[in-house]
Formats: sequence, C-alpha cells, structure tokens
Amino acid sequence: MRRVPCAVGEGEVARPARYGSTVLTRTIKCSHCGAPLDVPEDARSTRCAYCGTQVRIEPRAPEPPPVAAPPPAPSPDFARRVAALQQRPRPSGAGRVVTTLVLVLVLGGGGLFVALQKSGCRALGSDQWEGVHGAILADVNGDGVADIVGRMRRVTGGDRVWLGAFDGATGKELWTSEELGPYLETYEGMVGLADDRLLYASAGGELVAFGLRDGKRRWRSSLPEKATGFCAGDAGTVRIGLANKGEAAVRLSDGQAAPRAAGAAGACKRLADDGEHGDPSFEAEEHPGFGNDLPGLRVALELRRADGPRILLGTRSEGTQVPMIGVVYPSDPARTWKSDLAATRPLETGPFGPEAGAVTNDRVFTVYQFTDSSRPRMLVAFDLSGHRLWESPLPNTAPLSAVQAADGRVLVSQWGRIQSYDGASGKQLFAIGSGFP
Repeated sequence: MRRVPCAVGEGEVARPARYGSTVLTRTIKCSHCGAPLDVPEDARSTRCAYCGTQVRIEPRAPEPPPVAAPPPAPSPDFARRVAALQQRPRPSGAGRVVTTLVLVLVLGGGGLFVALQKSGCRALGSDQWEGVHGAILADVNGDGVADIVGRMRRVTGGDRVWLGAFDGATGKELWTSEELGPYLETYEGMVGLADDRLLYASAGGELVAFGLRDGKRRWRSSLPEKATGFCAGDAGTVRIGLANKGEAAVRLSDGQAAPRAAGAAGACKRLADDGEHGDPSFEAEEHPGFGNDLPGLRVALELRRADGPRILLGTRSEGTQVPMIGVVYPSDPARTWKSDLAATRPLETGPFGPEAGAVTNDRVFTVYQFTDSSRPRMLVAFDLSGHRLWESPLPNTAPLSAVQAADGRVLVSQWGRIQSYDGASGKQLFAIGSGFP
C-alpha cells in the first residue's frame, strides 16, 4: 500500500491543528489519485488519506494570487487512474504474496463512498492496529512497564474502530473498549490521556471517557468545537484546546464543564495523545527545510528533550538527497555530529528525510526508506554521541505513522500493525494487528 512520494508543490492533507495554533488552508489534488485534499498553506509533506501516497511539497515561491477556481472535483481521468492502480502489479517481499487492496473513491454531491476490493485479503477481516494514529504509552496493569493503548480496526463488517490496551512487555491484550464508530467518522478525532481517563474527542464535538485500567466507558459529553489538543488542568480536570482557538475545561469525573481556578497558569502542560507527535516526553517540530543549523544537512524534523541536545533529521543539503541525522549541542559545539542514516550504500536511500522519530535520555530512533519503494524501511538507532547501534527492517511497506520509545522498547506504528523492538538490540519482540498485505 506504500506509494513512492510525489513532489507536487501544492500542499498536504490537513491534520488537526495543535493546541493554540493558527492554520490557513487551501485545497489541492493528490498527485497520484486526483482526490481533493484540504491542506495547510505551509505544508511540506503528507500522506493522501484515500490512496496512501506520501506527498512531499517543495516550498512555493512567491507569486501573484491565483485566479479563483471552482470547488475541487476528481480529475477527468480519475476512473481510469483507479482502474490502472487495480491492474498494477504489486512488489513482492521474500516469501509473501501481496493481494490487491483498491480504494474506489466516488466523490460528488458532498458524499464520499469508499469501497474495498477484498480479493481474498484475510487482513481486512482481521483485527488491525488502525495505524493512521500512534499509541499512548501508559502503565495500564500496574506492573511498572509502559503498556500500549491505541485504536484497533476491522475493515469488513462496517469498517469499525475501537480502543485496545496491550501489555508493553508481551503484547498480550489487556482489554478492548466499545466501538468508537466507523473509520471514516473517527479518523479525524483525537484520543488523549488525562490522569486515569482516556478521552476520545470526535470531529463532531462528542467527548467520551474510558477508564484506563479496564477500557469501560465512564461518561459521554460534548464540546462546543473540534478538539485540537489536551493539556493538564486544575485538580480533577482537563483543558481541551479547540479549533476556534478557545479552550474547554472539563471535569474528569463526569465530563461536565469546570471553571478555571483563579490565577491558573495559561501555559499548556501537554498531555499524551495518539497523534503523530503525541508523546509529551519530547517535543517534535517540523522544519521547512531551510536554515544552516548544521552545514550539509537540510532539516525536516527536529526532536528535543528538556535540557538535551537538538536532534535534527533530514537529508543532505547538497548532491543526492540522502537521509541524515545530526545532533547539535549548543553549549558544547565540539560534541556536535552528523551522519547518513544508512550504514552502507546510502545513495540507495531517500530521497526524503525521516517522517518520524523518538528520543530518550541517551538514544534516538528513526526510520529511513529506500528509493526502491518495494524495499521495507529500516528502523535505526544511534546513541547521542554519534555511534550507530543497530538497524532493523520493518516487516512491510505500509505507511508509517509514528515512532515512540519507553522502558527500553521502541514502537513503530504502521497502517494495520504496530511493532515492538528491543531498544538495545533492535530485535523485534512482538507485533499487534494483522497488518495490511
């Protein structure tokens, strides 16, 4: 299902804005399937929600305002493209047969219908890790090890989504929740963790709380606007950022509105959510690819922990766009270093920088890809002194959503599956979800 990234120069699929941010959007078409996409003005890269294409966007040069265009519609040859996709041979991995998964998009009259051609694909009838989102890492069973909480999905029978919790040491299921709803009605919603409550905020303003320990619903409430993030509130409450730049304070006991305490600080202490950069143990910032933070490296993503160095992920700024990593120590430049991500044959990698990464007190983990899209991505680990520790192949070419790390484990979310790796050796420990073929 992984597509080669396509440079189109026009934008990306809009994700919910982070708490307190301002996002201007426009509409473009996916360069692969022609589907209309609403995108932020400063977008750099995205994944089409319909066909799975990873789209990379070069910064747009200043130009006169474009002539107003009619509302977006599928391109005239859209049906022909879909038929061609259906007939295109898929690359095969060692010893596996890839069955066909086709998204047929019918857009018109404000409606969206997605049909899946099963072609004997067993994964579509199995429980999958939803994979468009990442995991929330929290100790569910009280054993002191961070467990895995996230969205599960079954495509057949209505394409339903629910929450599941899994033991962080073994991958064993701990509980499943009631259904959140169909995938197309839930993927724009957010899941966050506040104290012992898992909160699901739908794009339509519904707010549902589940118990962290057992996954059972505690209450159902509503918000005046779409949620954009979760912040710690006063005792027994949570602050929820809203798309209109406001916020709602909600009691965790019953979901009802709660007044802010007099003199409460306005700064947001970020809570965990299942977004692409939803791990509050470090900050992640996407860069436009300019600047001279580290000569020779064009930065795409920066990771930072409190009082730690700056982790820069991107590509070579000159020549072939090989994926690279750099670590900058502002107070001790002699410790600054950079490296290609691939240990050997780096010119076979790229041409884009890493999509995600995670950093701990002493290590950084990220994923790079090959120019040959039939080859699986590689998960790679470095210590913060610049030593490459290991590389490990991901099991398939499905789109990547998040890389996270906790308690000596590294978790990689892809569509259909989340894998757990040993942080010291790179050995795969277990996987959750049947995965896409």
